[in-house]
Amino acid sequence: MVTIAVPIPSGFLGFWTAFIKAFGEHLATLTGITSVQAAGLGDQAEMTLSLPTTGTWTGVGVTTSSLLSGCKQVPTAWHKWLPASVPSAVAIEEPLGLGGSDVLGSLIPWVHSNFKTETWVQQNALKASTPTTSGYWPILKKASYWTNP
Repeated sequence: MVTIAVPIPSGFLGFWTAFIKAFGEHLATLTGITSVQAAGLGDQAEMTLSLPTTGTWTGVGVTTSSLLSGCKQVPTAWHKWLPASVPSAVAIEEPLGLGGSDVLGSLIPWVHSNFKTETWVQQNALKASTPTTSGYWPILKKASYWTNP
């Protein structure tokens, strides 16, 4: 079982962005850093949220809208606090799974329009059997052109 905080309240996001700021300040003292895997709001290094141990995510205020808002704050903090020479790589996933939330369709173009190629988008679930006309594929195919300047 994984226990995580509800990832969208301002208190949690405040602590998370304070960590990102401190981490960025630390990285500014180092050399040779080529990128940072920018962890999102999930219980993995991505944005995926496991099923809650009790109740539902909706029951604690987690909705597509609140997730999208939080998911925009995190890459914004990484972009703001990392040294300019260090791009972040945001591992993306539909937080509540396909059909459970609708974040990626809005988030990926938003990341591109705000950060261009300074933030890399990563999605590990693609494989040869991934449908090319539904689900993630159309969004990720378009995004793949943005991350290759």
